[in-house]
Order: sequence, then structure tokens, then C-alpha cells
Amino acid sequence: MLCLIAVVLVGVVAGAALGYRPLVIKSGSMAPTIGVGSVVVSVSVHPLQVRPGTIVTFRDPALGQQLVTHRVVRMQRAGQTVDFVTKGDANHTAEHWTVPVSGTIGREVLVIPSVGRWLTMLNLPLARVIEILGTMVLLAFLLLHWIWFTPEPARARRRSPDSDRRPEYPAAV
Repeated sequence: MLCLIAVVLVGVVAGAALGYRPLVIKSGSMAPTIGVGSVVVSVSVHPLQVRPGTIVTFRDPALGQQLVTHRVVRMQRAGQTVDFVTKGDANHTAEHWTVPVSGTIGREVLVIPSVGRWLTMLNLPLARVIEILGTMVLLAFLLLHWIWFTPEPARARRRSPDSDRRPEYPAAV
């Protein structure tokens, strides 16, 4: 289990360094394609690299720059900006927004169903307390295991400055 957690953490850090970003879907606007509680992994791309039908993540100016993941309906370059029309698969209305040609938006590369529900629960205050207590218990267990189950001569050698000397035995008669 500990190895799995380490692999996931390394994957998240490496993915972030390569421009990948996981996002938890909190609304049903993309249902049934992407359900509530799914994790969408997106990669940063230039706006001219997407086409109609592509699922993108962008900052919606109508929602106070909140991140939104919807499908591109239409796009058109207008000078130094790209005008987008996007719409959630389950929505009746579309969003109109622009991004500079030199900017970036997120393009969906992977959807992991239901994982976001677990990640959201890990952010709750009670879960944080449990995580901290669990870490303390694990560290205490490892320390006590080392104290109680390390053979006495090995502990004595680590503490003794004379551990490099050979023991002296009486001469044989």
C-alpha cells in the first residue's frame, strides 16, 4: 500500500512538471461523458491545437475565472486572440470566451471515473486529522519495532565507540 502511494505521488509530481493537471469534476455538466466525481487529467496546449469536439479546461470569465471542463463547439482566430464557444454535454447553453494566441488551455487526455470522490474526502478536516494521527502511529510503530526487535549486540555496536576493536580472549592452555 505504501509503495502504491509513493508511485502515485511520484506520478503526480512528474506529471505536473510535464504540464499535466488532474482536476476533480464537481458538476454534471459533462454527463454522461464525464460523471461527477471523476478526475480529468489535462495537458496544457496552445489554443490553436484544439478543434471542435475536443474537451478542454479553461477559466470561465462568467464564473469569476473558475476552472470549467467543457466541449469545444466552435473556435475562430480573431487577430491575437482565439474566440471559443464551449458547452457542457448536459447543458442547454454555451459559454463564449477568448484566450490569447500565445496562451494555453487544458486539453483532456484521460478520465478516471469516481476517483475524485475519494480525493475530495481526503481534503475534509476529519480526514486530515486521521492522516496526521495515522502517520504518527506508523512512525511510533517503526521506532518501537526498531527498539524492541533489533538484536542487543547490534544496538551495542552502534552505540559503542570501541566497536571496531576485536574482543580479547584468554590464551589457550
